[in-house]
Amino acid sequence: MAAGKKHAGANAPTHYECSLYGLVAKAHEPQLRTRLEALCGDTKAAHHELHHEISCIPCVETPLGPQRKEDHMLRLRIELDPKDPTNMDKATNTICFLGHPEPRSDRGASVRPTTYAQVFSGNAPQFLSLLGYKFNSEFVRKGYWFMYRGIYKIIMP
Repeated sequence: MAAGKKHAGANAPTHYECSLYGLVAKAHEPQLRTRLEALCGDTKAAHHELHHEISCIPCVETPLGPQRKEDHMLRLRIELDPKDPTNMDKATNTICFLGHPEPRSDRGASVRPTTYAQVFSGNAPQFLSLLGYKFNSEFVRKGYWFMYRGIYKIIMP
């Protein structure tokens, strides 16, 4: 069984994820990194990031129809050490609840509520199975991240 972080209030804090996607030519990536480092005030090199994400869906899915939108996907995010990705002792497990994107026509980005619960001990995949979820897909995300004003995390793959 896995143990999650308890929060003082009745509800876990909800964050909002804003996704903007763009295509940058390989030749311009160093210039973009330099500008992000200058904008974010980071004098050191960008922070490396290596995540293995496993998406899980409910074992019993709602039949197709209007109620189907109430099924939620959970993601198990395993943050690995980029210098030693095989060392699972340094890995951090987080269960991520990603809400549905909020529909607004005047937005130039996809915005959705997200809730994160860090797993401190135990078998996180088994915990998701006990919650009634099963494996759906997985991917690995590797890149750099920058913090802007201590609030906005900018990720560059």
